[in-house]
Amino acid sequence: MRFTDLMHRLKTAPEGVRKRMASKLSCAFVLLLACVSCIEPYEVDVPKQDNILIVESMLLDHPDYQQTRLYFQHQDGPRELIYNAIVSISNKAGDSWPLVVTYDGSYVPLSGSIEVAAGDEFQLEIAIGDSIRAVSTWEKVPEPSAIDTAFMEAKYRSVVNNRGIETTSKGIEIFVATKPVASENTYLRWTYEDTYAYDAPMASDLCSECQYCYIKEEVENFIELAEVLSSKGKVLSGKSIEFIEFDERFGIRFAVLVKQLTITKAAYEYYKSINQLNEARGSIFDPPPAVLRGNVSNNLRPTETVYGFFEVGKYSEASARITKSDIDFLIPSFYENCLVPNPGADCFDCRAREGATKVRPGYF
Repeated sequence: MRFTDLMHRLKTAPEGVRKRMASKLSCAFVLLLACVSCIEPYEVDVPKQDNILIVESMLLDHPDYQQTRLYFQHQDGPRELIYNAIVSISNKAGDSWPLVVTYDGSYVPLSGSIEVAAGDEFQLEIAIGDSIRAVSTWEKVPEPSAIDTAFMEAKYRSVVNNRGIETTSKGIEIFVATKPVASENTYLRWTYEDTYAYDAPMASDLCSECQYCYIKEEVENFIELAEVLSSKGKVLSGKSIEFIEFDERFGIRFAVLVKQLTITKAAYEYYKSINQLNEARGSIFDPPPAVLRGNVSNNLRPTETVYGFFEVGKYSEASARITKSDIDFLIPSFYENCLVPNPGADCFDCRAREGATKVRPGYF
């Protein structure tokens, strides 16, 4: 009941009822004040910097994972990509590789990819203007632990919604199996990309290019980790890394490319902290969030915090596919989404859909 409705009922009620209602409202208001007074305000210890430097840097034995991105986080504004830094990576053997910036703000090796072998140690160096000379700690490349297979299953799964109520959902679960792990203690991280087939429901027969496309999706902000201790030579079998609820993407063919990264213990702890912060949804009863610091510091201003991480590791991948014939559940179709007033352009031309390509990905 809205407050205005409650006050109207209070004004129009008989005198005896008004007294009882007013008494209950007074008690409720006192109780509310008492509850509010129990919540003590807190302050998060975030450095007061004009431009907070954020570093996102990876060096793996795969050309797509040898890039660095730098940002300034302003106190009262959004992140700003940095294009004017001098960036390099060096190893303890005395070799150094300059990185050059690309149009999208990524810094990549100037001449081809860097060879990344297990046991090598690397350091990231960043210079920006006269105030930043940031360096990472030396990071040692771990022994690789390769992925063996990836597979998907259509299934029911119990999930808890944002109101804390457990419900049953149907979807696709992605699993991986690894080859024997190489080290006594191994730390793994997974991410993935997916592609699905899209048949534009209202495409004209006069446009052969409009009908059928492949829609590639880069999965962002996905971190799945595993810590494999005291298990050299053993395998992870049937490790679940993701559950995707059913939608129209599964109506023809759906494929994933799972990327398994063998990382250092320090990187594992860093990403584990990120997951813990993401799982804390901001309840007023939660403890204040930790200040997440990485392995990079500014030598010119040691008291200023640099956020982010320089990550080294080894890369492996595996793919999996599932088609409509593999699924027993009823799947919504793209056609249903187009039966609306003013359907989108992608209902007539598959190329108008975000991520569309006419080139079939190799793992599809």
